Amino acid sequence: MSNVALPSFFSVSRAIQYSNGIMRAVMDDGSLKPIAVREFSVRGAKSSHGDAYKLARGDAKTLKDINTPNPQRVDGAFLPEDSQRLRLSFSMNVIAISTDRQSCNDFAYTSKIRQFLDSFRDAGGFERLARLIVWRIAAAAALWRNGYGIDKTVLVRAEGKEWRFDADHVSAATPEGFTGPDDLVDLVAGALADRRRVLMLSIDTEVTIGFGQEVFPSQELEMKKETNGKSKVLYFVPDGGVETAAMHPQKIGAAIRAFDIWHPEFGPNVGPLSIEPMGYSHQHQESFRSVASKTDLYSHLMAIEDLAKEMKSTGSADDRSVYLAACLMRGGVFSASADNEKKAADASAKRALAAEKKAAMKPGKSDADTATGFVAE
Repeated sequence: MSNVALPSFFSVSRAIQYSNGIMRAVMDDGSLKPIAVREFSVRGAKSSHGDAYKLARGDAKTLKDINTPNPQRVDGAFLPEDSQRLRLSFSMNVIAISTDRQSCNDFAYTSKIRQFLDSFRDAGGFERLARLIVWRIAAAAALWRNGYGIDKTVLVRAEGKEWRFDADHVSAATPEGFTGPDDLVDLVAGALADRRRVLMLSIDTEVTIGFGQEVFPSQELEMKKETNGKSKVLYFVPDGGVETAAMHPQKIGAAIRAFDIWHPEFGPNVGPLSIEPMGYSHQHQESFRSVASKTDLYSHLMAIEDLAKEMKSTGSADDRSVYLAACLMRGGVFSASADNEKKAADASAKRALAAEKKAAMKPGKSDADTATGFVAE
């Protein structure tokens, strides 16, 4: 397998743009009510692992502290007492995976990306990729923690058409058995492949969780301790004058692209992962794709010529090619580091020098040996 050198400057714009996910309560008459984020106080108990062991050692200060309440100020969001159903609404714009939307300082590598995408299109790769995206939408994956409820439904609208899914009957663990509506798959595949068009999807996902139950929007990562003492800050957007619970676009995107079923550990313990260069999982706090196993994105990018040739030869896109195309869809900065380039150059020089030394140590042929065909041992 040939390894192609990566450019020192290489970035790709993501091919799917997501909006905020707005969370609203569905009332009995079908109307919608914003779900407000509100601050409240709780009195918790101290129960950390470290405190437990200090207590076991008879630490007097810990004994006093652990019996002291742990008051906290937190944000929360709840359905109204007269509503038991949650709706999450967001939009998706699907744009082409194209060299027009990348920055690269190596024209030769740009040409290889273009050849790969052409082969991927001809091999039906965009249809495979689109079907996986539609599967994640139909499985109501964007609900994240809110998806524990019942009667999950998904309504997708695009270009004057509608598609409805009963998400309770769509497995979120595997796409096996999911076919999906071909016309929606074709629309998504066409937008991913064609740089002249944009597909705009509007998506409403609903779930029944019970009257007045807590809902779980995105939580803000506070880098500075300037939250007035709050230990949990929830994300919200203005909606009709209400600070309405919402999902970050990044969180919705991570759910929709969680179809990496080809990583080495896929199985009962580790399910589908969000498409990531190193197969990182927040849930497991571990990366499941590595350079050592050549399952990471960069190994795929260096093998891009071979992958394009294989697709052209077989007429189909295998899992490695779909993973690579999905990473390009995700977007990001994939430049080769200068340090790695220097190490690769040094390693190449060492190999060349070793080959020269080995060749110099081989016994030579005399004129007579050459004439008789005899080689000295």
